[in-house]
Amino acid sequence: MNRRILLLTFASVLAQAASPDQLERAFARVGKVPGGQAGVTVVHIESGRRVSFNGGAAFPMASTFKVPVAIQLLTLVDEGKERLDRMVEFGPTDLSPGSGIISNLFSKPGAAMSLRNLVELMLLISDNSATDMLVREVGGPQAINARLAKLDIAGIRIDDDCMQLIAGYRGFALSKRVTEAEFRQSFAAVTPAAQTAALETFLADPRNTAQPQAMAALLDRLYRGQLLSPASTALLLDILARCQTGDARVKGILPAGTTVGHKTGSMGGATGATVTNDVGIMTLPNGAGHLAIAAFVKGTPAPLADRERVVAEFARAAHDFFLFDAAPEAALAAAFERSAKAFPGQAGVSVRHVESGRSASWRGGEAFYAASTRKIPIAIQILARIDEGQERMDRMVTIAPRDLSPGSSTMYQLVNKSGLALSIRNLMELMLLVSDNSATDILLREAGGPTAVMARMAKLNLRGVRVDRPTAVSTAAFAGLDKLPDDHSPEVLNPLLAAIPPATRKAAAERFLTGEQDTATPDGMAELLVQLKAGKLLSTASTAHLLDVMTRCQTGDQRIKGRLPAGTVVAHKTGSLSPTVWIVNDVGIVTLPEGRGHLVVSAFTKGGPGASAAEQVIADFARSAYGYFVFEGGR
Repeated sequence: MNRRILLLTFASVLAQAASPDQLERAFARVGKVPGGQAGVTVVHIESGRRVSFNGGAAFPMASTFKVPVAIQLLTLVDEGKERLDRMVEFGPTDLSPGSGIISNLFSKPGAAMSLRNLVELMLLISDNSATDMLVREVGGPQAINARLAKLDIAGIRIDDDCMQLIAGYRGFALSKRVTEAEFRQSFAAVTPAAQTAALETFLADPRNTAQPQAMAALLDRLYRGQLLSPASTALLLDILARCQTGDARVKGILPAGTTVGHKTGSMGGATGATVTNDVGIMTLPNGAGHLAIAAFVKGTPAPLADRERVVAEFARAAHDFFLFDAAPEAALAAAFERSAKAFPGQAGVSVRHVESGRSASWRGGEAFYAASTRKIPIAIQILARIDEGQERMDRMVTIAPRDLSPGSSTMYQLVNKSGLALSIRNLMELMLLVSDNSATDILLREAGGPTAVMARMAKLNLRGVRVDRPTAVSTAAFAGLDKLPDDHSPEVLNPLLAAIPPATRKAAAERFLTGEQDTATPDGMAELLVQLKAGKLLSTASTAHLLDVMTRCQTGDQRIKGRLPAGTVVAHKTGSLSPTVWIVNDVGIVTLPEGRGHLVVSAFTKGGPGASAAEQVIADFARSAYGYFVFEGGR
């Protein structure tokens, strides 16, 4: 489908679209930066819908100004006034601070580069020397501003090249181009007080700034083919798609494989004044169109990762709003499928909106090894016994070294020859907060064993979640140990595990990918969590207690929580086994903003290449579900 047909298609359904207020509020939630300001404008290119947060404010462009420089150059090429193969010679005063390849390789006279290569270096790695030579060759800032005015683009102002811009930012002025050594000498003479004053002036200076709405309009018109010839448009979009900087910004938390053509901009200083920008064009999946996005952050002393996360949150919120607005649950299931297929292993997920009952899943009925997520049904069995008067939270349990299980660093540090006693409450905290396996197996024993837990699941009409063995037994079996000794303290067990041949370990671990014991289906675990949140499994007090402990879980911050906005409340439990075969899981309950209810996410993986890739697919499952029910499902 060509661009013109896409534009007409999206225009025909525009009347059915939701109000942009939801996205504006999402931008406002994530765009609060202490000590600074953030702004963003997003344009859905095919429909023309536009959403902003501080979109009319002026922000220092930093290197995002290189997009208008490229447009001016390519316009001259289209007009026959310039050629991309023309060679440009450069010498010592052409080398600008903040440059990579050119200043590192060509500090001596006798070098030349084509305009095509200069524009590649300017946009791909943000080379400032290449930029300043192009600014000079296209007629200087005045010519670029005149081009923008001719294109009727207001709100973008270019006053300096990179060398002048950086000099002013650092507290001194230049009347002419200088060598890099001379530039460093001038900067060394600037006092700390003068630099601080210069940084503050820079952040308030209207020069070299852009409004997010203006930069987004420029990108919108670029993609529409209204600025350049088809060949020049394609060239510029291709280079932007290969940009090598800022992977944690607009692209940072988008689904794997999302195509983004973009240009970053950054400036920093010892006093904390900062500029962290990214502008570009994002391709939505399933023919949902394209987004022009311009995101800027200035003046906040927060760490770079936090500033980049603001930009990433803007981009992901926009992606989800325009993908899921007015979409059926099938759109969410399709998003799950895309994420799962990008993962080099097997992944399954089931999502339920607790209050409405709406759901979506991918491989939701398939059994995955539950790992430590099965500690939730163990906790439910303990708390149900407390509700029935058969157990007490404050009952003390004596623990001996022989009670230790593999994967229990906390308990191992606490137990010594003099013994230890812990309450049921503290054992449950260790089991759920830090996933301590010794605490788990002690509680499982005190709860009546796996048979009692499964009887409880049957009584509650919960299917698809199995607890068949103590964790010590299943962990030993995973490693290839057929029989677990009665005393499985580390001093006894570790030598036995170390003696298992690698081939035996591998074969045993692979059996876990197809075995039935201690497994859960995403749908089964999701139903358990829905019923828990609805108060149908335990008393009000026990339900509140379990959810409170799960909210304080100390493991798996990069899984369900990994791509959710900062401050999102998540009650969850992780599960992991490695390294012979990687099994990485997370299941929990997400609190949505603005009173939109609660979202159960039950995500499992097996057979992936490592923890990082598995955590990313789980995080993306959760973020897609969050975006769907914030922007469509809760409306």
